[in-house]
Amino acid sequence: MKKAFLLLLLAVAGSVFGATLTSGVSHFKTQPYWGGKSEFLTENGQKVLKLTSTVYAGRHFGRAFAIYSAREIFKPEEKVVAVARVRGKGKFFVGILKYRPNNGMPATIFVEPVELSEEAKDYTFAFKMGDTYDRVFPFVQVQGEGVAYIESFKMDKTTDESVKLSVELSNFSAPQAAASAAKKASNSVVLTSGFSHFKDQPYWGGKAKVVTVNGKKALELTSSISGDRHFGRAFAPYSSKELFLPESKLTATVKARGKGKFFAGILKYRPRVGAPVTVTAAAVDLTDDVKEYKFNFELETFFDKVYPYLEIQGEGVAYIESFVLEKYKNPAIKVAVNTPLQIVTDGASASSIEFSSSLKNADISITKFSDKKSSVEKVKSAADGKVTVAADKYPLGTTHVYASSQGVGIQSFVSVVSKESYAKTDAVASTIKLKKPIRMLMIGDSLSDFYRGYNYIDRLNFWINKYNPGKFSFHNAGVGGDFCERASNRMEVELKHKNVWAYRQEMYNGIFKNEYDYVFIFLGQNDTRCMPATKYEIPETTVEEQQQYLSLMVKRLKENCPKAKIVLVSPSPSDEARFDSYLAKGQKIAFYGRKKFVDAYDAYNRKFCAANKLDYVNITDAMRSYSPLKDLYVSDGVHLSDLGGILVSDEILKYFAEEFK
Repeated sequence: MKKAFLLLLLAVAGSVFGATLTSGVSHFKTQPYWGGKSEFLTENGQKVLKLTSTVYAGRHFGRAFAIYSAREIFKPEEKVVAVARVRGKGKFFVGILKYRPNNGMPATIFVEPVELSEEAKDYTFAFKMGDTYDRVFPFVQVQGEGVAYIESFKMDKTTDESVKLSVELSNFSAPQAAASAAKKASNSVVLTSGFSHFKDQPYWGGKAKVVTVNGKKALELTSSISGDRHFGRAFAPYSSKELFLPESKLTATVKARGKGKFFAGILKYRPRVGAPVTVTAAAVDLTDDVKEYKFNFELETFFDKVYPYLEIQGEGVAYIESFVLEKYKNPAIKVAVNTPLQIVTDGASASSIEFSSSLKNADISITKFSDKKSSVEKVKSAADGKVTVAADKYPLGTTHVYASSQGVGIQSFVSVVSKESYAKTDAVASTIKLKKPIRMLMIGDSLSDFYRGYNYIDRLNFWINKYNPGKFSFHNAGVGGDFCERASNRMEVELKHKNVWAYRQEMYNGIFKNEYDYVFIFLGQNDTRCMPATKYEIPETTVEEQQQYLSLMVKRLKENCPKAKIVLVSPSPSDEARFDSYLAKGQKIAFYGRKKFVDAYDAYNRKFCAANKLDYVNITDAMRSYSPLKDLYVSDGVHLSDLGGILVSDEILKYFAEEFK
């Protein structure tokens, strides 16, 4: 959230604060790239906006926004006040989309939601601009599973001093922070919840649909004859990065009523195997009263996807009022990895891998997983809890090696590269001679945050320590989704220059408690993002904005890391051909790494480094000269593949080779 000051005032009658910007509900609409469904009802001769949440991209929410034609200039000191009269069920709030002049990408402002009730109430949400904007559009949102009936809406602009600033938030809202903290403290992970994303299939019996009975929504699952069976089944695919290690324990909790025999099951998918293993559970007899049922599952081996399904057996019908699938972890089990990333040549054996655990003389599952094959075996932990995976040969690419018990585990990595690649990097690494230990801080985005344990930073760590054992260490402060402004704001919060909630603030917690010899800044990929609303002609961050935020970051780094050498890394390009192919098909996408924006940032970075006597590592030219370019990226054309990670690591390694000849 960009420079946003927000105030949430609850249960306040709608009063007039100043010039009315927009009013009414009829111009609100949902978008295909958001969750939710909006429709208009007529109640007592009055139009009401009904906003229902749906599952989109793994999230359960509903959002609708209102575009209006007034062209206003919003000054930094001005406030926008939205008053909505709403009833319904679930959590609800009003947010705003703020547009800077000549910039198609808005700042999306979220606030803490209110809990709706069956009785309509007036809720007031107030926002301070904090900067100059030429368009501000409101949106209404239902969080989680729920529905809102918006009877009236009005948004005014004001400079009224009585509208006091009390809370300053960022894109990562307070409720999300609380949920994140609760998730970390919990002994379970919610994999998916709700019922509206369950769907039937033509090759199964039955039909599933969401119905409203006595004012309450439920998933109605009816049975039918399919083949020689009478049954009804619906499943819920969802997006998740969870992996399911051997002995993982899952519980599906369902509140249901109806008639007939009913159970929840799971579909377990092994890596690279399209057909799932179907797991059933003991059926229960439904009654007319809603009851809560729990169905427990334990996974015998490794799976990379697990989807839940619901089934009614025989002739019958089930009304499901709630559903939650959770994965449990035993807090008493502790596993740590002692062997970091290994890099070996194709055909060579990796050394043994060592883990430590809280389990002594116990069976430990060792799961080896790569994009080529996977395997599971059992080994015994020693009397001191140590777990040793024997030396072995691995396939080309990166293999994840997990040690786990009851689904609780941790991984090490083995990266197998070609003999040519290994020899080329080794030749550079062998020239680096460190006389004393050095420590590096990396400020970056998802290119640094993703694939931790085997990304370009971990590869750099392996190579420098190969010839300088124990003398190189690093702190990876990369944050997925970061652009220059986000990183700058988070740094300002950590240093107490701002009192706000910044997106993933915890990633910078305590980063200045240590001394560093080098601080690298590797940003720019997300700053180049451009959208169809601007015909892909305006990036997320202009060069002028980049200058503002980089200058402030470097200033803070010099103040707080006075002994550190500050190094900028040039922005990463993308696989533009992939994005161009999407556009040729008429797809509306977010375009990352467009050449003219990357070049503009690169040119500015060079001037900035020269003016401020900073070093510069040019990865842009090296990446563009690689053929085929697409091999440097995973399937999205943005994030680095193993080959991309090797290239970036090699370029930074060359920098250190020049520093420590």
